[in-house]
Amino acid sequence: MNQVSRSNIIPLLVLASIHILFLWWILIPAIGWFSILGLIPIIGYKNLPIKINKLNISEISLDIFSFGIGIFSTIWIIIKFDTSPVFSSALIGSLVSFIPNSVLGIKTKLIQNISHTKLTIYAGSFTGMTGLQYFPNILSLVITAIIGGVIYNLLRNSFFGLGGKLGSIGFGAIILYLLSSKILNITGGIKIEAPTTDLAILTAILSSVFGGFGTFLLTSKLNWHVLKASALLSLVIAIPFEIWEIKEYISIPFVVFGASFIGMSSHKIFDNNLILIASILFGIFYTLFNNSFNEIGGTLGTTACLCCLSVLVINKLLIKRSQSKSIRV
Repeated sequence: MNQVSRSNIIPLLVLASIHILFLWWILIPAIGWFSILGLIPIIGYKNLPIKINKLNISEISLDIFSFGIGIFSTIWIIIKFDTSPVFSSALIGSLVSFIPNSVLGIKTKLIQNISHTKLTIYAGSFTGMTGLQYFPNILSLVITAIIGGVIYNLLRNSFFGLGGKLGSIGFGAIILYLLSSKILNITGGIKIEAPTTDLAILTAILSSVFGGFGTFLLTSKLNWHVLKASALLSLVIAIPFEIWEIKEYISIPFVVFGASFIGMSSHKIFDNNLILIASILFGIFYTLFNNSFNEIGGTLGTTACLCCLSVLVINKLLIKRSQSKSIRV
């Protein structure tokens, strides 16, 4: 269990604030004050490593620059080639995933920064999935990149192995920009309609299990880097939907992409059963709330993160209950 101290209070407050803003933006309009139940997953923070990152101007600058690359490149692909946000983000993630994490097996400080740069670009690409109506000019993109880079830097050394962390950072960047610019009332653009038929709901859950469990197997069994596993798997699923119009199942690449963030979780913290349960939860939550996402980037990842935290809390409670029963016996 992590004890709250000066060394970890800042990352804790940053991620908690992002998740609370998510609950306020997504859940309250949908289910009212029942959304307060969404605070329960935050208890799961105590099961994860939390450590403040030391202030380093060069690292912060690199994180801001990398986050900006993720935003601008994702938006450019969407506009230039008229692609879906999922295809664009997954393509960016796939490309940067091939940048090596080591040279001849040696990991220097520079290489470590390159590794972080890849993840920062991926996180920025989630923000780049945001509808263009939220970005009135280039300055708005620059400000969002600065916010996102700073958030990533603050969380650099914290919450390792938590799926959806990068998506939460992406959501935090855009939502804090919108709050600062006071345009949270802007809506519009294309929304992915929530599945309504039993078959569509089942498809969403199965797609979620495929995305989450598939990514987790690629990382835990084949030792793929989490970035490569999430991005490539999502890209392969997204490509057919870019070639052919499959309107009845247009939500599938979005669900697979979002659930793949669950699969990015560490196998040292999550096992197959926890990933499976979290993936099913994601499919259900996507079905219920995706109409409230309003083209805000990072909502898929933040949903995945809260699902991961939920199963950690549930698992911890079940373990304590089992231990309590064994003591009584």
